[in-house]
Amino acid sequence: MRNSVALLVACLLPALSGCQQEPKTAAWPASLGTIGDGFPNPGDPCKRLGESAATVNYLGDSTTLVGCLSADDAAKLGGKLVATVDGVTLVTVPR
Repeated sequence: MRNSVALLVACLLPALSGCQQEPKTAAWPASLGTIGDGFPNPGDPCKRLGESAATVNYLGDSTTLVGCLSADDAAKLGGKLVATVDGVTLVTVPR
């Protein structure tokens, strides 16, 4: 019996190794109006945010409001962390 189980495992492992799940990509919440496809450059993980009920208190004339899905990405921007809204870290970055 032990040899049968070992044989079954040896046969199934190579087949199962190709069954990898796609990594989950975090979605941007609808409460934050994102602008563009990355900040400060296209393709970067953070995004510029527009005016919405969730962001209106953090907008300023001399800063750009940016949201990052990761607190680590937000810290790299060098701005001021001002809030977390629906799991997104908001940062004001001087212009």
